[in-house]
Amino acid sequence: MRRQRIKSPYCTNCGKELPQLENFCPECGQENDNKRLTFRKLMVELITNFLSVDSRFTHSVPALLFRPGLLSKEYLRGRRQRYLDPIRMFITVTVLYFLIASFGNEDPKKEIHQLIANDTTGVINVESDSMIVINQGPISYKIKDDAAAALLDSSGVNEDDLVIDDLKYPEIKAMVKRGHTNTIEIMDSLNIENTFWNRFYYGELVKFANSDFDKFKDYLSSKLPWIIFCLIPIFAFVLQVLYIRRKFLYIDHLIFSFHLYSFIFVMLILQNIYENLTGSDAAGWLFLIVSIYTLFAFRNFYEQSYLKTIFKMIILFFIYTITAIISSLFIMIVMFVLY
Repeated sequence: MRRQRIKSPYCTNCGKELPQLENFCPECGQENDNKRLTFRKLMVELITNFLSVDSRFTHSVPALLFRPGLLSKEYLRGRRQRYLDPIRMFITVTVLYFLIASFGNEDPKKEIHQLIANDTTGVINVESDSMIVINQGPISYKIKDDAAAALLDSSGVNEDDLVIDDLKYPEIKAMVKRGHTNTIEIMDSLNIENTFWNRFYYGELVKFANSDFDKFKDYLSSKLPWIIFCLIPIFAFVLQVLYIRRKFLYIDHLIFSFHLYSFIFVMLILQNIYENLTGSDAAGWLFLIVSIYTLFAFRNFYEQSYLKTIFKMIILFFIYTITAIISSLFIMIVMFVLY
């Protein structure tokens, strides 16, 4: 027997008055029931919400993977209730990818030093920053120069390798290392005019010289999904230019772009899982699958001939590569200023 509701004259969620003591709020849809939340009710709500999302998920993923371009066309036709919306799908698979990619990808520098620390046989030793020697019986393995440097520094980039094209930067860096971090004092000591632009510019140089480069790299890595998210509208804009004579709105290109990027990240997830399980490199297969899928997605969504589609994909590749590089640099500069 269903328990009786304890009704309220107003909605406890949005505050709308409920003069008729309705069972549900007509404004936000919340049930008009002020009884204490029980474990049973919590589980029922959780399962109901999960099945609702799961139903849309099971409709969306097969359409995304096996019917290129269909999901975008269905969404634009108004059939949206049965599918995950494009932005939520993209964010979900992107976060899932970076979560999976974070497993099993330890810093090689830490792994090597841990290996050396645990070695009691003298088999492994580091002769210098650019050479690792592994002695196993009569055989000696030597990893030299760039290879060793890449192993000893997982990023492949060292703070000292970065060159700032400013004649005063070496002096600024030396002063920062001596403990001088006040921008105005550094500018006075170097006879730099105290203007708004100079305060901003040399303030950033001081911040750069005083920054922990590894922490900044970690900061950038943590923001990588949002950098990619910011690039998708640019991708959609390039599509708008390429298909300007077609009857598509910018939002149509944007929805298609989110679905295409979602597919790419699903493939990256599968590649990561496959490589971790087998130890094989699947990058070539990934490129081939994504290229074929993209061709069919463009062909099905924009409904042009294969020849026109291939031609426009080539133009898209060059234009978007250039704009993506410029935009990424701009975004990273802004992120450093805000860091």
